[in-house]
Amino acid sequence: KYAPPISLGDDIYVDYGFCPITLDIGNAYSNILWSTGDTISSIQINQTGTYWVEAIGLGRHSSDTVYVEFPPIYLADTVICYGDTAFYDPLPGQAYSFVWSDGTTQSKNFFTEAGNYWIEITDTALCPSVFNFKVDVDSFPIVASLGTDTALCAGDELMLLSGVDEAIAYQWSDGTNLSSMTVKQAGEYSLTVSNHRNCVAKDSIIVSIKGSRPKVEFLADT
Repeated sequence: KYAPPISLGDDIYVDYGFCPITLDIGNAYSNILWSTGDTISSIQINQTGTYWVEAIGLGRHSSDTVYVEFPPIYLADTVICYGDTAFYDPLPGQAYSFVWSDGTTQSKNFFTEAGNYWIEITDTALCPSVFNFKVDVDSFPIVASLGTDTALCAGDELMLLSGVDEAIAYQWSDGTNLSSMTVKQAGEYSLTVSNHRNCVAKDSIIVSIKGSRPKVEFLADT
Protein backbone atom coordinates (compact mmCIF):
# COMPACT_ATOMS: atom_id res chain seq x y z
CA LYS A 1 0.00 0.00 0.00
CA TYR A 2 1.37 3.37 -0.99
CA ALA A 3 0.62 6.99 -0.15
CA PRO A 4 -0.91 8.95 -3.04
CA PRO A 5 1.48 10.93 -5.21
CA ILE A 6 2.33 14.40 -3.95
CA SER A 7 0.18 17.11 -5.49
CA LEU A 8 0.81 20.81 -5.02
CA GLY A 9 -2.16 21.67 -7.23
CA ASP A 10 -2.36 24.03 -10.16
CA ASP A 11 -0.03 26.96 -10.66
CA ILE A 12 -1.00 29.92 -8.48
CA TYR A 13 -1.43 33.49 -9.72
CA VAL A 14 -2.01 36.16 -7.08
CA ASP A 15 -3.74 39.26 -8.43
CA TYR A 16 -3.14 41.46 -5.40
CA GLY A 17 -1.05 41.46 -2.24
CA PHE A 18 1.89 39.70 -0.71
CA CYS A 19 0.34 37.62 2.05
CA PRO A 20 2.16 34.27 2.18
CA ILE A 21 0.85 31.28 0.26
CA THR A 22 0.98 27.94 2.06
CA LEU A 23 2.17 24.88 0.16
CA ASP A 24 1.27 21.71 2.06
CA ILE A 25 1.75 18.02 1.20
CA GLY A 26 0.10 16.62 4.31
CA ASN A 27 1.46 14.27 6.94
CA ALA A 28 1.83 11.01 5.00
CA TYR A 29 5.42 11.62 3.87
CA SER A 30 8.94 11.43 5.22
CA ASN A 31 12.38 12.48 3.96
CA ILE A 32 10.83 15.74 2.76
CA LEU A 33 12.89 18.27 0.85
CA TRP A 34 11.61 21.53 -0.65
CA SER A 35 13.41 23.67 -3.20
CA THR A 36 13.70 26.26 -0.42
CA GLY A 37 15.76 23.82 1.65
CA ASP A 38 12.95 23.21 4.15
CA THR A 39 12.30 19.67 5.34
CA ILE A 40 8.82 20.06 6.83
CA SER A 41 5.42 19.17 5.36
CA SER A 42 4.34 22.74 4.61
CA ILE A 43 6.04 26.02 3.74
CA GLN A 44 4.93 29.61 3.31
CA ILE A 45 6.15 31.70 0.40
CA ASN A 46 5.67 35.29 -0.70
CA GLN A 47 8.01 35.51 -3.68
CA THR A 48 7.32 34.67 -7.31
CA GLY A 49 9.04 31.47 -8.37
CA THR A 50 8.89 27.78 -9.18
CA TYR A 51 8.81 25.55 -6.10
CA TRP A 52 9.30 21.81 -5.91
CA VAL A 53 9.11 19.19 -3.22
CA GLU A 54 10.18 15.56 -3.05
CA ALA A 55 9.46 13.02 -0.32
CA ILE A 56 8.94 9.36 0.50
CA GLY A 57 5.39 8.07 1.07
CA LEU A 58 5.15 4.55 2.43
CA GLY A 59 8.38 3.60 0.69
CA ARG A 60 7.66 5.25 -2.64
CA HIS A 61 9.44 8.37 -3.88
CA SER A 62 7.16 11.18 -5.05
CA SER A 63 7.61 14.79 -6.16
CA ASP A 64 5.74 17.73 -7.61
CA THR A 65 6.35 21.28 -8.80
CA VAL A 66 4.21 24.40 -8.75
CA TYR A 67 4.70 27.91 -10.08
CA VAL A 68 3.56 30.78 -7.88
CA GLU A 69 3.31 34.32 -9.22
CA PHE A 70 2.71 37.39 -7.09
CA PRO A 71 1.96 40.80 -8.64
CA PRO A 72 4.83 41.75 -10.97
CA ILE A 73 7.17 44.39 -9.58
CA TYR A 74 8.79 46.77 -12.06
CA LEU A 75 12.08 47.12 -10.21
CA ALA A 76 15.07 45.89 -12.20
CA ASP A 77 18.76 46.62 -11.67
CA THR A 78 19.85 49.37 -14.02
CA VAL A 79 22.80 51.39 -15.28
CA ILE A 80 22.42 55.11 -15.93
CA CYS A 81 24.76 57.64 -17.46
CA TYR A 82 26.34 60.15 -15.08
CA GLY A 83 23.93 63.06 -14.74
CA ASP A 84 20.87 60.99 -15.66
CA THR A 85 18.14 59.70 -13.37
CA ALA A 86 16.80 56.20 -12.72
CA PHE A 87 13.01 56.32 -12.37
CA TYR A 88 11.08 53.62 -10.53
CA ASP A 89 7.33 53.06 -10.34
CA PRO A 90 7.11 49.44 -9.11
CA LEU A 91 3.32 49.06 -8.88
CA PRO A 92 1.68 51.83 -10.88
CA GLY A 93 -1.85 52.80 -9.91
CA GLN A 94 -2.36 50.13 -7.24
CA ALA A 95 -3.33 50.39 -3.57
CA TYR A 96 -0.14 49.64 -1.65
CA SER A 97 1.99 51.56 0.83
CA PHE A 98 5.68 52.06 0.18
CA VAL A 99 8.84 52.66 2.18
CA TRP A 100 12.05 53.16 0.23
CA SER A 101 15.56 52.72 1.59
CA ASP A 102 16.08 56.50 1.42
CA GLY A 103 13.09 57.03 3.72
CA THR A 104 10.59 58.29 1.18
CA THR A 105 7.07 56.87 1.13
CA GLN A 106 5.93 57.85 -2.35
CA SER A 107 4.89 55.17 -4.83
CA LYS A 108 7.52 56.50 -7.27
CA ASN A 109 11.15 57.36 -6.70
CA PHE A 110 14.20 58.72 -8.48
CA PHE A 111 17.87 57.84 -8.06
CA THR A 112 20.95 59.59 -9.44
CA GLU A 113 23.71 57.88 -7.43
CA ALA A 114 25.11 54.36 -7.61
CA GLY A 115 24.12 52.06 -4.77
CA ASN A 116 22.17 49.09 -3.48
CA TYR A 117 18.61 50.06 -2.63
CA TRP A 118 15.46 48.41 -1.34
CA ILE A 119 11.75 49.03 -1.10
CA GLU A 120 9.21 47.54 1.30
CA ILE A 121 5.75 47.26 -0.24
CA THR A 122 2.77 46.53 2.01
CA ASP A 123 -0.72 45.59 0.86
CA THR A 124 -4.02 46.52 2.52
CA ALA A 125 -3.94 43.29 4.55
CA LEU A 126 -0.67 44.59 6.09
CA CYS A 127 1.42 41.89 4.42
CA PRO A 128 4.84 43.36 3.52
CA SER A 129 7.41 42.26 1.00
CA VAL A 130 10.92 43.65 0.52
CA PHE A 131 12.57 43.98 -2.89
CA ASN A 132 16.21 44.83 -3.56
CA PHE A 133 17.64 46.53 -6.61
CA LYS A 134 20.90 48.11 -7.72
CA VAL A 135 21.72 51.29 -9.58
CA ASP A 136 25.09 51.68 -11.30
CA VAL A 137 26.37 54.89 -12.84
CA ASP A 138 28.42 54.98 -16.03
CA SER A 139 30.95 57.75 -15.43
CA PHE A 140 31.96 58.11 -19.08
CA PRO A 141 30.48 61.64 -19.37
CA ILE A 142 32.97 62.92 -16.78
CA VAL A 143 35.86 60.59 -17.64
CA ALA A 144 36.24 61.34 -21.34
CA SER A 145 38.49 64.39 -21.65
CA LEU A 146 40.70 66.25 -24.11
CA GLY A 147 42.91 67.34 -21.24
CA THR A 148 44.00 70.84 -20.31
CA ASP A 149 44.64 73.66 -22.77
CA THR A 150 47.80 72.96 -24.71
CA ALA A 151 50.24 74.09 -27.39
CA LEU A 152 50.64 71.97 -30.53
CA CYS A 153 52.31 72.18 -33.87
CA ALA A 154 50.11 72.89 -36.86
CA GLY A 155 49.34 69.49 -38.33
CA ASP A 156 49.36 67.64 -35.00
CA GLU A 157 46.47 65.37 -34.07
CA LEU A 158 44.06 66.24 -31.27
CA MET A 159 42.45 63.29 -29.50
CA LEU A 160 40.99 62.10 -26.22
CA LEU A 161 43.45 61.76 -23.35
CA SER A 162 41.05 59.70 -21.23
CA GLY A 163 37.99 57.61 -22.01
CA VAL A 164 39.28 56.63 -25.42
CA ASP A 165 38.84 52.88 -24.77
CA GLU A 166 35.07 53.34 -24.37
CA ALA A 167 34.45 55.94 -27.06
CA ILE A 168 32.66 54.70 -30.17
CA ALA A 169 31.18 57.82 -31.82
CA TYR A 170 32.85 61.20 -32.28
CA GLN A 171 31.67 64.61 -33.45
CA TRP A 172 34.27 67.38 -33.59
CA SER A 173 33.57 71.08 -33.83
CA ASP A 174 34.77 71.07 -37.44
CA GLY A 175 32.15 68.47 -38.38
CA THR A 176 34.49 65.48 -38.66
CA ASN A 177 33.70 62.22 -36.90
CA LEU A 178 37.04 60.45 -36.64
CA SER A 179 38.76 59.57 -33.36
CA SER A 180 41.16 62.48 -33.88
CA MET A 181 41.25 65.75 -35.76
CA THR A 182 44.10 67.67 -37.35
CA VAL A 183 44.89 71.02 -35.76
CA LYS A 184 45.55 73.66 -38.41
CA GLN A 185 45.32 76.87 -36.43
CA ALA A 186 45.06 78.22 -32.92
CA GLY A 187 41.62 78.30 -31.34
CA GLU A 188 39.07 76.46 -29.27
CA TYR A 189 38.16 72.93 -30.33
CA SER A 190 35.27 70.90 -28.95
CA LEU A 191 34.25 67.27 -29.08
CA THR A 192 31.04 65.38 -28.40
CA VAL A 193 31.65 61.67 -27.89
CA SER A 194 29.51 58.72 -26.82
CA ASN A 195 30.06 55.15 -25.64
CA HIS A 196 28.16 51.88 -26.15
CA ARG A 197 25.47 52.91 -23.62
CA ASN A 198 24.98 56.17 -25.50
CA CYS A 199 26.39 58.07 -22.56
CA VAL A 200 27.55 61.41 -23.95
CA ALA A 201 30.62 63.42 -22.96
CA LYS A 202 31.37 66.94 -24.14
CA ASP A 203 34.70 68.69 -23.77
CA SER A 204 36.57 71.59 -25.26
CA ILE A 205 40.19 72.70 -25.32
CA ILE A 206 42.06 75.84 -26.32
CA VAL A 207 45.04 75.13 -28.55
CA SER A 208 47.85 77.54 -29.30
CA ILE A 209 50.24 76.93 -32.19
CA LYS A 210 53.97 76.67 -31.46
CA GLY A 211 55.12 75.99 -35.00
CA SER A 212 54.57 73.64 -37.89
CA ARG A 213 54.87 69.91 -37.73
CA PRO A 214 58.12 68.80 -39.44
CA LYS A 215 57.75 67.07 -42.75
CA VAL A 216 59.80 63.94 -43.24
CA GLU A 217 61.21 63.49 -46.72
CA PHE A 218 63.08 60.44 -47.95
CA LEU A 219 65.71 60.80 -50.65
CA ALA A 220 66.24 57.97 -53.13
CA ASP A 221 69.69 56.39 -53.29
CA THR A 222 71.70 57.42 -56.34
